Amino acid sequence: MADKWQLIHPNHINAIVDGYEATIEHFRDRVGFTLDRRIPDSGDGTDACLMTLGGVMFEFFAPKERGERGQGRLLARYGDHYVGIEYHVPDVTSAREFARESGIRIINDLGAAFFTYPATASVSPSRSMTATSGSWPSPPATGRRSTRSA
Repeated sequence: MADKWQLIHPNHINAIVDGYEATIEHFRDRVGFTLDRRIPDSGDGTDACLMTLGGVMFEFFAPKERGERGQGRLLARYGDHYVGIEYHVPDVTSAREFARESGIRIINDLGAAFFTYPATASVSPSRSMTATSGSWPSPPATGRRSTRSA
């Protein structure tokens, strides 16, 4: 077994933010991100967008209100925060084996990618981690990626 994760680079970072337009304006106009795609509310009370900087995709989720459920609950509890990081790995199978042998809990396994439980992902403490051997250089054509957090 390897003694550490074999990570190539971050691919995709998820964040929950307070204020949809303000977030877009801040990262686009002040930081230099490219706005790739707006993802309107699909019925869960959250607008999202995909933005890139330096080849890394950021997905910002902006709940329309703080609440008792879903991402609004996370925003109310933690404020603005990063909830997950997807890393490019040389081999998903090896990364999965390392996670299991190291006691890192996998909460969702899609085959080509897997998601770790935040409290056990030593790469990003208190954040969910996704491992994939593919890249995501441009936004997907359809659909919304889900965010997983404790």
